[in-house]
Amino acid sequence: LEVFHGATTLGVTVSDFIARLRDAGLGSLPGTAAEVLDDAVRARLCPDKISARDWLEVVSAAHRLGVHTTSTLMFGHVDCDGPEAWARHLLSLRDVHVRSIAERTTGVESRG
Repeated sequence: LEVFHGATTLGVTVSDFIARLRDAGLGSLPGTAAEVLDDAVRARLCPDKISARDWLEVVSAAHRLGVHTTSTLMFGHVDCDGPEAWARHLLSLRDVHVRSIAERTTGVESRG
């Protein structure tokens, strides 16, 4: 959310904004604002945040620029939030990670 908003505010692309942050010393992006990467759930849970697609594009741009990311999953807060939405969230992250591996860039890190 912050990266997307920062890029929009400055009138630059998300990639350009992340590159500026990286060049200033940013080493990773924490996975905040992910909530659940399902737009039906996001519409109820966090309607003021960016779409799942935009969130995934920010993360993908970070990977292409060598910036590591993490992701959170917030679940069980609204009635439309359930296993199907959680699965879509995890599959979206898997797809981003697989694409990152194929492109030989950084990917989503898991932390225990």
